[in-house]
Amino acid sequence: MKLLQLFTLLFIITSFSCAKETENIIDTSAPVDEFEVTNSEGTVSYWDANGLNKYTINVYIEGTIDGLTTGIVDDLPEDFRTVGLSVIFSGKYEKSSDNPQPILGGQSVYSLTLSSIELK
Repeated sequence: MKLLQLFTLLFIITSFSCAKETENIIDTSAPVDEFEVTNSEGTVSYWDANGLNKYTINVYIEGTIDGLTTGIVDDLPEDFRTVGLSVIFSGKYEKSSDNPQPILGGQSVYSLTLSSIELK
């Protein structure tokens, strides 16, 4: 009987400690409609799906599995129009009804107006 009580007590203690380890520590707040970045690192890409056909800058969101912010750039300078190019940029992200829906689960899509860009 004491052995059964001991196992029951250990099970209860273990259950509570496991629950604490699985807490969600990622910020899951709703995306914002616009924000600015300064000296952000990203990768140039090209979106040719859904009739968009424009260059983008993708930024991986640290601390996430699949978090990706995609900025659609209307006037990317010619020198930076190379897919896979690592860049440092500043600019303003804005939500737009003209933007396509995200392709990936953790992706957010914005229009991106650059104020500066340089090679990483």
